[in-house]
Amino acid sequence: MSTTIHMHDGTIRPGLVAELDAFRAPDQCVSSYYLDLDPQAVGGGEAVRIAVKNQMNEHRRQLDQLDVRPVVRHALRRDWEEVMELASLAVGERRLRGLACFAASESHSTRAVRLPWRVRNRAFFEDRFVLWPLRLLLQQADRYAICLTDEDEARLFLFSAEQIEEIDDLLDEVPG
Repeated sequence: MSTTIHMHDGTIRPGLVAELDAFRAPDQCVSSYYLDLDPQAVGGGEAVRIAVKNQMNEHRRQLDQLDVRPVVRHALRRDWEEVMELASLAVGERRLRGLACFAASESHSTRAVRLPWRVRNRAFFEDRFVLWPLRLLLQQADRYAICLTDEDEARLFLFSAEQIEEIDDLLDEVPG
């Protein structure tokens, strides 16, 4: 099985959170998973895989107890399988401590976000993505910018989510 969850690359920007927040699925349930993948917490890569598998099995039991229609349960199980596969593939990635997955396969809207911080293992099954844990992490993260300039050029670097990103488009007009 090949995972169809789109992994977000780059800095977590407010536009990404707004895009996830705008998503609604009134006739179905969608999944929001927060997974702790920190190898230092449990003692290495294989231990993380086992911990993730155990936690995902607990989320599966939680999913099976939902009072929803069979077609909705089937879609949630399909999302669970996709997240399970993605999480097992992501274990061991450099600087990866957590993973936030938002899955609504019925609506073809899936997204995963690599997190450089540990998160509490959680799963939510609602009509919209649950974003408050992600927002809390982003509020606590350090953010700053470095601007290097000379008389002709300027370069802007942003530090956010434990990553440095160079801004390609920088325009500043100086009045004559």
